[in-house]
Order: sequence, then structure tokens, then C-alpha cells
Amino acid sequence: MALTALTGKAASLLGPEGQTLHRLLGYGGGGYSVAVVTQDVVFVDEMSMLVWPILSRLLSVCRGQIVFSGDPRQLPPVGSVSVMTELLGCLPALVLPPFLREDGPERVRVTTVKCGSSGHVQDSLVRRVLSCVQERSEWQVLAPVHDGELGVRRLNHLLQAAVNPEGVPVGAGFRVGDRVMVTKNCYTVTSPVYNGMVGMVVGSDGSGVRLRLESGRVVTLDPTIVELAYCLTIYRAQGSRYDYVFVVMPTGIRAGYLEDPRVQEVARTRGREQTYLLVC
Repeated sequence: MALTALTGKAASLLGPEGQTLHRLLGYGGGGYSVAVVTQDVVFVDEMSMLVWPILSRLLSVCRGQIVFSGDPRQLPPVGSVSVMTELLGCLPALVLPPFLREDGPERVRVTTVKCGSSGHVQDSLVRRVLSCVQERSEWQVLAPVHDGELGVRRLNHLLQAAVNPEGVPVGAGFRVGDRVMVTKNCYTVTSPVYNGMVGMVVGSDGSGVRLRLESGRVVTLDPTIVELAYCLTIYRAQGSRYDYVFVVMPTGIRAGYLEDPRVQEVARTRGREQTYLLVC
């Protein structure tokens, strides 16, 4: 069996044998190098992000069965059309029951925290994140947009200063100990690194920033394809879950983008223990 997903993060959640679908197909930037996929079963997770060109290649080279898994309530790939709706209309489908815990079905606990201004959101966010850091709890901050006072870029710098104030600078705005994410596929290293993989900055050398990925592997990458990951977009968090999640919901954006039920579904279901919606 081949265990695959559409992003590096989602693939890592499948276990040590998980890999991206791109890697299974041998995608190297200029095309696909794998002529035949010989596994008896290919499992494809996060199929809501699957697009036609990749599906076409998979169908043309796979000799075994293919099992797709995903949630139609989640977001399609940015700038592309998801194949999921059409596949659900023509393939046999099994709707899985809710995940069962020892104390019964899993319940998503969501708490709304109303703040008077963007400054109050930032203060509340930093306080809650530092509490998680102190308790060694897993956490992640999400925001709907990149720019603005409550956008991903601004919040990443805010959280970097709060969470990693003593980190040694290594250039390009990064510090040793920073939580980061790879933003583009990289095929120039010995084993390819894929968009969505996360890790920690451990240093630098003349060729770039040195990271330790979640798998434990250490790679050196061009800093232009790495970004801080204390805060991610809601879209980026798709396929991942964390114990505690803080979703920033700024005025204006909330009335538009965040009214999309798929955005709401992704945002409110990322937290295993608790999701906080910080609203202003």
C-alpha cells in the first residue's frame, strides 16, 4: 500500500510511510518520472485538494486500486477546481461515522472571545499562546489573510518576539528555534522537500537556512521558500490538527471570507482540545 496526501503536512500525519502524491508520482518540477505505480492499493488523503492534472497522471500510471479520503465540506485548492464533487457523483462512497473517543463521539469545543480592538486581540492572543508554551501544550494560530494588523505576516512577527525572544538571528528575519514552513517544492536537495512541510530553524550556512523537519531530517533551504509558521492561513491549516487553536477573525474580513461555510468548517475543526475564535 502507498499512503499519500496532497500536502507534506497531511502526509506526515499518515505515519512514517506517508508521502505526498507528487512524490509517489515522481514529480520533479518539469514533469513526472514514475512510469508505473506498482502498489496494490494507493490511499489518497485530503482529496478535496486534488486537481485534474494530478488525478489524470495517477489514473494513467496506477495498476492497483485507489482509495480516496476527504471531506467535501473543506476548501478546494487555491486557484483550481477540485475534482472531489465530480468523483463523489460517480464513484462508490462510504460516509464514515464521527470519531469515537472513550467518553463518546468527539466534540469540537469552540469558544468565542470578543475583543474591543485589534490591539486587544493581539494582547489576548499572546497571553494565551504563552500559557500554552508554559504548559508545553501543542498550539497553532490561524488567520484568514496575509496582510493587515491581524494578518499572518504581522502576527508571525508578534509571536516570534513573544515566543522566541532569545533566538539567535540567522538572517532573512529568522532566528534559531523559530517554527517555520516550506512554501514551495524544492528538488535541489538530496531528497525533495515539499510545500507545506514544517520544522524548526537550527542554524544557517552560506547557502541558506538550516531546518530540522518534523521527520527529524535536517535540510538547508533558500530562505525565500521558507516562512514563519507561528501563524498560518486557515487554508494552510487544512489537513492538520493541533491541541489548541486560536483563530483570529478581524472586522470586515469576517463578514465576507469567513462566511464561507467551508472556511468555517476548516477553522472550527482544527483544534483537538479547544478552538478559540478571537473576534474584533
